[in-house]
Amino acid sequence: MKRLFLAIRSCLFYATYALLTLIFGGLLLLLQPFLSTHNRIRFLSYWGLLVIVALRLLCGVRYQINGQENIPKHKPFVVLSNHQSQWETYCLAYLFNPISCVLKQELFKIPVFGWCLSKMKPIAIDRTDPRGALKAIQQQGLSRIQDDNLPVLIFPEGTRQPPGEVGKFARSGAQLAIHAQVPVFFLAHNAGTCWVPGQLIKYPGEITLSISEPIDTSKITSSELSKKAQNWVAEQLAQSVDQLDLEQQLS
Repeated sequence: MKRLFLAIRSCLFYATYALLTLIFGGLLLLLQPFLSTHNRIRFLSYWGLLVIVALRLLCGVRYQINGQENIPKHKPFVVLSNHQSQWETYCLAYLFNPISCVLKQELFKIPVFGWCLSKMKPIAIDRTDPRGALKAIQQQGLSRIQDDNLPVLIFPEGTRQPPGEVGKFARSGAQLAIHAQVPVFFLAHNAGTCWVPGQLIKYPGEITLSISEPIDTSKITSSELSKKAQNWVAEQLAQSVDQLDLEQQLS
C-alpha cells in the first residue's frame, strides 16, 4: 500500500513536471526575441526551481545546502559535481544561474524539454566520441567563460553513479579551469537516494548538497585537481551516510 501511495504521488509530480515544461517552453518561444543570453538562462532556471518545489510538495523530497555563501557573484568559475540523478541538473541550474552546463547531445531530441535546454547556452557533447567531447568542453567552455562571462558546470564522472559511490573524475573540467585561469568549486550531493535514475517512484527524504570553498587553479595540474575533487566528494558522501545512519539509530 505504501508503494502504491508513493507511485501515485510520483505520477502527480511527473504530470506537473510535464505541464511546467510546456508552459516554460511556450513562454520562452514568445519571449526569446526580447531576452539576452543571461536573462534567457535565468528565465529557464525558474523552470528548474519550480520542478524541485513540485518535487518537495508532491513527493516530500526536501534539501539543504551547505556552503552556499561560497558562491561568488558575477564572476566566472567551474563547478565539478558528482552525478546521481536529474535532480542536480535542475537545482544547480537555478542555484548558480546563469550557468552553462555540459550535457549529452541526445537530450536535445526530447520534444520541448530538449529545445528549452538548447536555449540555456549549454556545452553539448557526443559521448561516443571522447576525443571530440574533450575538445568541445575545452573550446566551448573557454568561450562561455571568457566571451559570455558564464560559469561552467561539469559532471566529471560522465554517467550517474549509485548513491554513496563515486566514479573516476575525468580531467576535462580541471583542464578547462586551469586554462581559463578561474577558480573551481567542488560539489557533492546524495540526490540519488530520493530521485533514483530509471525509476518512477520518488522517495521522500532530505538531500544534502555541499559546496566547497573556491579552489585556486594557478599552481596545480589537472590530474591533481581532478583527484582532489574526487577525494573531496567521496569524503562528503561518506559523512552524509554516517549522519543518516546516526539519525536512523536515534529515531
